[in-house]
Amino acid sequence: MPFFYYYYEFKNHVDSTCKVAREYTDGEIRFKLTQRIKELGIPAAPEALVINRFENSIRVVLNYQEEFYIRFKGKDHIIHTFPFKIDETTKY
Repeated sequence: MPFFYYYYEFKNHVDSTCKVAREYTDGEIRFKLTQRIKELGIPAAPEALVINRFENSIRVVLNYQEEFYIRFKGKDHIIHTFPFKIDETTKY
């Protein structure tokens, strides 16, 4: 199931971006992360990405869901909905 791969790929990207957060504005970070969401095909709206800065740390949160389904007789049948949550806090 590729969406698990995409989840961990994006989580690692968030971690890397947070480590250099002092070099970028929140807008630049949002742009970088939103671009990666689109590249990976993660079904999350840009508004769902929450970025909070504190005195010497940054927190990035994203909640989304992926549906595992099968197509049978021309109709999609959802087998399971997987919730994903990224909640990364990093000091810089």
